[in-house]
Amino acid sequence: MTEAAKLYLRVKSALEKLRRKTTTRTPDKLIEEWKELAKAILDMLASNNHLLHITTTADLLGLAVTRKLYSEFNMHNIRVRRVIANMVLERGQSCLTSIEELAREQQTVLEELEKQFGEIMCSVPLLEWRPRGRHALLKLWELLEKNKCVVF
Repeated sequence: MTEAAKLYLRVKSALEKLRRKTTTRTPDKLIEEWKELAKAILDMLASNNHLLHITTTADLLGLAVTRKLYSEFNMHNIRVRRVIANMVLERGQSCLTSIEELAREQQTVLEELEKQFGEIMCSVPLLEWRPRGRHALLKLWELLEKNKCVVF
Protein backbone atom coordinates (compact mmCIF):
# COMPACT_ATOMS: atom_id res chain seq x y z
CA MET A 1 0.00 0.00 0.00
CA THR A 2 1.31 3.46 -0.83
CA GLU A 3 2.24 5.98 1.84
CA ALA A 4 -0.68 8.20 0.83
CA ALA A 5 -3.16 5.32 1.15
CA LYS A 6 -1.79 4.36 4.57
CA LEU A 7 -2.00 7.96 5.69
CA TYR A 8 -5.58 8.24 4.42
CA LEU A 9 -6.59 5.12 6.36
CA ARG A 10 -4.96 6.43 9.55
CA VAL A 11 -6.71 9.80 9.23
CA LYS A 12 -10.04 8.13 8.44
CA SER A 13 -9.68 5.81 11.44
CA ALA A 14 -8.82 8.69 13.76
CA LEU A 15 -11.79 10.73 12.53
CA GLU A 16 -14.17 7.80 12.96
CA LYS A 17 -12.96 7.31 16.52
CA LEU A 18 -13.52 10.99 17.27
CA ARG A 19 -17.00 10.85 15.74
CA ARG A 20 -18.03 7.90 17.90
CA LYS A 21 -17.02 9.82 21.02
CA THR A 22 -16.51 6.56 22.89
CA THR A 23 -12.83 7.15 23.32
CA THR A 24 -11.37 7.11 26.80
CA ARG A 25 -8.30 9.02 25.73
CA THR A 26 -7.48 12.23 27.49
CA PRO A 27 -7.21 15.51 25.60
CA ASP A 28 -3.43 15.34 26.10
CA LYS A 29 -3.36 11.88 24.49
CA LEU A 30 -5.49 13.09 21.55
CA ILE A 31 -3.21 16.09 21.03
CA GLU A 32 -0.17 13.82 21.10
CA GLU A 33 -1.78 11.49 18.51
CA TRP A 34 -2.58 14.45 16.26
CA LYS A 35 1.02 15.66 16.56
CA GLU A 36 2.20 12.22 15.48
CA LEU A 37 -0.23 12.27 12.56
CA ALA A 38 0.98 15.75 11.52
CA LYS A 39 4.58 14.51 11.66
CA ALA A 40 3.63 11.48 9.54
CA ILE A 41 2.02 13.78 6.97
CA LEU A 42 5.07 16.07 6.84
CA ASP A 43 7.36 13.03 6.54
CA MET A 44 5.27 11.71 3.64
CA LEU A 45 5.34 15.09 1.89
CA ALA A 46 9.12 15.34 2.39
CA SER A 47 9.74 11.82 1.07
CA ASN A 48 11.30 11.19 -2.35
CA ASN A 49 8.05 9.51 -3.41
CA HIS A 50 6.17 12.80 -3.24
CA LEU A 51 6.40 14.93 -6.38
CA LEU A 52 5.30 18.43 -5.39
CA HIS A 53 4.50 20.87 -8.18
CA ILE A 54 3.33 24.46 -7.68
CA THR A 55 1.19 25.91 -10.44
CA THR A 56 1.00 29.69 -10.59
CA THR A 57 -0.02 32.54 -12.83
CA ALA A 58 2.52 34.90 -14.35
CA ASP A 59 1.45 37.98 -12.42
CA LEU A 60 2.66 39.72 -9.27
CA LEU A 61 0.07 38.08 -7.00
CA GLY A 62 0.97 34.64 -8.35
CA LEU A 63 4.65 35.43 -7.80
CA ALA A 64 4.07 36.52 -4.19
CA VAL A 65 1.94 33.47 -3.37
CA THR A 66 4.42 31.13 -5.05
CA ARG A 67 7.33 32.61 -3.10
CA LYS A 68 5.40 32.17 0.15
CA LEU A 69 4.43 28.56 -0.65
CA TYR A 70 7.98 27.71 -1.71
CA SER A 71 9.34 29.18 1.52
CA GLU A 72 6.81 27.29 3.66
CA PHE A 73 7.55 23.98 1.92
CA ASN A 74 11.31 24.52 2.28
CA MET A 75 10.89 25.27 5.98
CA HIS A 76 9.44 21.75 6.38
CA ASN A 77 12.05 20.12 4.10
CA ILE A 78 9.45 19.46 1.42
CA ARG A 79 11.12 19.60 -1.98
CA VAL A 80 9.35 21.50 -4.74
CA ARG A 81 10.05 19.57 -7.95
CA ARG A 82 8.66 22.10 -10.40
CA VAL A 83 7.09 25.56 -10.50
CA ILE A 84 4.69 25.83 -13.44
CA ALA A 85 3.65 29.24 -14.80
CA ASN A 86 0.20 28.70 -16.29
CA MET A 87 -1.73 30.69 -18.92
CA VAL A 88 1.32 32.57 -20.20
CA LEU A 89 0.79 34.65 -23.32
CA GLU A 90 3.90 34.43 -25.45
CA ARG A 91 5.29 37.31 -27.48
CA GLY A 92 4.23 37.15 -31.10
CA GLN A 93 1.28 34.92 -30.25
CA SER A 94 -2.08 35.91 -31.65
CA CYS A 95 -3.40 37.33 -28.40
CA LEU A 96 -6.95 37.98 -29.57
CA THR A 97 -7.43 34.33 -30.59
CA SER A 98 -5.75 33.10 -27.41
CA ILE A 99 -7.90 35.31 -25.21
CA GLU A 100 -11.11 34.26 -27.00
CA GLU A 101 -10.20 30.59 -26.52
CA LEU A 102 -9.32 31.25 -22.89
CA ALA A 103 -12.64 33.06 -22.33
CA ARG A 104 -14.59 30.09 -23.78
CA GLU A 105 -12.67 27.64 -21.62
CA GLN A 106 -13.11 29.82 -18.55
CA GLN A 107 -16.86 30.02 -19.13
CA THR A 108 -17.08 26.21 -19.06
CA VAL A 109 -14.99 26.09 -15.88
CA LEU A 110 -17.06 28.87 -14.27
CA GLU A 111 -20.26 26.92 -14.95
CA GLU A 112 -18.74 23.86 -13.29
CA LEU A 113 -17.53 25.93 -10.32
CA GLU A 114 -20.99 27.45 -9.90
CA LYS A 115 -22.58 24.01 -10.13
CA GLN A 116 -20.23 22.53 -7.53
CA PHE A 117 -19.79 25.45 -5.14
CA GLY A 118 -23.01 27.43 -5.64
CA GLU A 119 -23.29 30.53 -3.50
CA ILE A 120 -19.75 30.39 -2.10
CA MET A 121 -18.25 30.77 -5.58
CA CYS A 122 -17.53 34.19 -7.04
CA SER A 123 -15.48 35.53 -9.92
CA VAL A 124 -13.55 38.68 -10.67
CA PRO A 125 -13.14 39.79 -14.28
CA LEU A 126 -9.74 40.37 -15.82
CA LEU A 127 -8.97 43.97 -14.96
CA GLU A 128 -7.89 46.44 -17.61
CA TRP A 129 -5.88 48.23 -14.91
CA ARG A 130 -3.49 47.22 -12.16
CA PRO A 131 -4.79 47.73 -8.61
CA ARG A 132 -1.97 49.99 -7.47
CA GLY A 133 -2.49 52.87 -5.09
CA ARG A 134 -5.26 53.74 -2.69
CA HIS A 135 -7.90 54.75 -5.24
CA ALA A 136 -7.32 51.70 -7.42
CA LEU A 137 -7.53 49.41 -4.37
CA LEU A 138 -10.80 51.06 -3.32
CA LYS A 139 -12.13 50.52 -6.84
CA LEU A 140 -11.08 46.86 -6.62
CA TRP A 141 -12.77 46.55 -3.21
CA GLU A 142 -16.03 47.90 -4.68
CA LEU A 143 -15.80 45.38 -7.51
CA LEU A 144 -15.20 42.53 -5.03
CA GLU A 145 -18.22 43.62 -2.99
CA LYS A 146 -20.39 43.93 -6.11
CA ASN A 147 -19.43 40.40 -7.18
CA LYS A 148 -20.11 39.09 -3.65
CA CYS A 149 -16.49 38.02 -3.16
CA VAL A 150 -16.27 39.66 0.27
CA VAL A 151 -17.41 37.56 3.23
CA PHE A 152 -17.32 38.51 6.91
